[in-house]
Amino acid sequence: MDPVLFKIENRMRSSIQLPSSAPWSIHDSLGAPVYAPMSLPVMVPVKPLGWVQYGWDQKDANQKQVPAGKYEARISYWLGSTKYLLKTPFQIDQATLSVSGIASPGGRVDLNIHVPISTGRAYQLACSLGDSPGLPLPGNRLLRLNPDALFFLTILTPGPTFQNFTGITSKSGYATGYVNIPMDKRLIGVTFYAAYVTLLASAPGGIHSYSTSKAVLIQ
Repeated sequence: MDPVLFKIENRMRSSIQLPSSAPWSIHDSLGAPVYAPMSLPVMVPVKPLGWVQYGWDQKDANQKQVPAGKYEARISYWLGSTKYLLKTPFQIDQATLSVSGIASPGGRVDLNIHVPISTGRAYQLACSLGDSPGLPLPGNRLLRLNPDALFFLTILTPGPTFQNFTGITSKSGYATGYVNIPMDKRLIGVTFYAAYVTLLASAPGGIHSYSTSKAVLIQ
């Protein structure tokens, strides 16, 4: 899964003091605490123009994946004798897609699925040459892939180029599809888009969740 990264940056002329080695916590949309890291009770100075970055692995205090929804990162610091609390809202999507690998002729691109609300369910990956206007889904939803020739190729006849485009997500909601880019230099400069859906018979149109699209530039 992708970690949630956030940082505190000192843009003032004086140093600020962090009250511990990890002075941050995560709260849900109602303000209830979700996670706070173990930290040492030592003051950590941050000089002017300095910054400190932290990361959260999207797990709660029991080390379980949190559900999709709205959250808030809180970081405290001291300026002189006054203590301040910064609050930064963010959202965890129901379905995420990350891209890794080598996007070049002869290379392989990995499409990494993570959908914690659809564990052990069927998924379908697809690619297209555009992401607008997209493909309407039942339930007033929109998949950011165009129903073009590449889209239907990846669904109907994926062949050796598009592998693992259908399957079952793991018990943790993970799966990976692969794009084996042909050894053809004419593909350099081409951008394609990837996204996926998970399936559930009782969901609108049989589609339980869907990801945003990711652009991949062949270089």
